[in-house]
Amino acid sequence: YTEALQDGAECVKLKPDWPKGYTRKGLAEFFLNKYDAAAETYKAGLKLAPDDATLKEGLQKAMDAKYEVPGSGAGAGGGGGMGSPFGNFDASALASAAAKNPKIAGYMQDKDLM
Repeated sequence: YTEALQDGAECVKLKPDWPKGYTRKGLAEFFLNKYDAAAETYKAGLKLAPDDATLKEGLQKAMDAKYEVPGSGAGAGGGGGMGSPFGNFDASALASAAAKNPKIAGYMQDKDLM
């Protein structure tokens, strides 16, 4: 995926107004486990195409992988695609991952919200 990242970066450099270039770069970053970089790339692409489903899904997968939501990392989903965002949903695993996020953990302690 290193070469794919180079190709994606070149796409963005040569045609920064083409959302698909951001998709390519973000996907390569994702599979290189560079989840923060992938999220930033997807966000940049979404500024150009706010309704692009592939960019939205990529951002969600990158954020899930960053916060270690089970089944969300680069090896998840089988067939090489991005997979279903709701496949194998496990609420307890999601709650556990959310508790590790410092921004969310405070809300989880609030009895009125939970």
